Amino acid sequence: LARAVGREGTVYAIDVDRDLLSYVREQARSSDLNNIVTIAAGGDDPSLPAEGVDLIFTCNTYHHLPDHIRYFSNAGNYLRPGGRVAIVELSDTSWFQNFIGHCSSRDVIITEMENAGFHLEADFGFLEKQHFLIFGTPPTENR
Repeated sequence: LARAVGREGTVYAIDVDRDLLSYVREQARSSDLNNIVTIAAGGDDPSLPAEGVDLIFTCNTYHHLPDHIRYFSNAGNYLRPGGRVAIVELSDTSWFQNFIGHCSSRDVIITEMENAGFHLEADFGFLEKQHFLIFGTPPTENR
């Protein structure tokens, strides 16, 4: 991602695990990626910079959030106009993923994201064991 945003873009690596954030900082430094900024966030807010972001991307973390609707309602406040949320999440089609609770239902994600103020823009089906969903926000005047 850091290379994909170009030299002028910034990637904010967000986590509640400070040790993981230290690891990300070290890896970024050793790879000469100076546009990665780590942020220690709380469980209900990503604590992004006030100037906002164009994209919030999560991968296999949705099921870890304690309150999906509250988290993404808060996250939506950091999106610039036209911003999107991309969620890649382990599918609930595997008995093992269901057994250990490390998955989310596609329909539940969509419902919760709609309750958080988003609408589904794209639903990609090419990942075998994961959902890949893109959500947008309504225009600012409708929020």
